[in-house]
Amino acid sequence: LGAHGYARETRSTEPFSAALVLEMSLYSGGRDDAETARARAELMENQALKAKLELELRQQVLELWLEQNTLRRRLKELRAREEYRDLYLDRSRTLYELERTSDLGDAMVQVSAVRLELAKLQYQWMLNDMRLKVLTGEWLLQ
Repeated sequence: LGAHGYARETRSTEPFSAALVLEMSLYSGGRDDAETARARAELMENQALKAKLELELRQQVLELWLEQNTLRRRLKELRAREEYRDLYLDRSRTLYELERTSDLGDAMVQVSAVRLELAKLQYQWMLNDMRLKVLTGEWLLQ
């Protein structure tokens, strides 16, 4: 916009004028291609990061699942050992009452050790189970 004051009045001079200027480049100089390439590179980087995180998550789930299987086998073993130790304790108690041997204290210690190991294993089992539920999203659905 412009306002002009002239000392002399003629037909070609106007006191007010307005103009609209539109600039459009005919050649971008590769600027658009560079921006597109940058956006595409950023997208690919984010996709690669997402894929990496998915692989790491899958690896963690696999490791926890394999550890659960190991713990399951160990749990069966400990339960069998606990059963054996209970029978051994009963045997030792009977022999102690008959005053033949005195290994009752040792048998009790063995039973306690197996039960402690079983409790630790059950705790590890529950901890792994919760980690698996968290990593697979099952925990959120509860």
